[in-house]
Amino acid sequence: MPLETLRLRVASLEDAKRLFDWSGALGPDVAPLWGRPVWQEHLAWFELLIGPTDTLLFMGEAGRTDDIIGAVCLRAVATDTWSVDIVIAPEFRRRGWSAKLLALAMAHLEPATFVARISGSDDHARSLFVGAGFVRVGEAEGWELFRREAADTA
Repeated sequence: MPLETLRLRVASLEDAKRLFDWSGALGPDVAPLWGRPVWQEHLAWFELLIGPTDTLLFMGEAGRTDDIIGAVCLRAVATDTWSVDIVIAPEFRRRGWSAKLLALAMAHLEPATFVARISGSDDHARSLFVGAGFVRVGEAEGWELFRREAADTA
């Protein structure tokens, strides 16, 4: 499926419940990246996240069906450097959507450098980021750290 079949839209308050439910389907070492386990805490966290911050939260929608496939969160960590986290809806996992969502999000901010932290046990995430040109640069507190330098625009 071509990249154009997926589009990004800015997340809204209506997406809070969706991300709350998706977080419940993730492992315990991943859930804090996408919310909080108690609804009221999650809602307060989500409202701060989508407010005026240095964070961009996009929802990925399928072009043909308007299904919400997943979400990508980009956080400014330095000038022209963004951390990236992705979550895919449980019913769309293992279908290649994460690579499309990652590529679309990075294209939105190019040229930029991207960093990601991956649970040491998450082989799928590692494969996703390595396939997108990220290289392992270290580890910290049980997380593997990956980086993709800004694309050369010259």
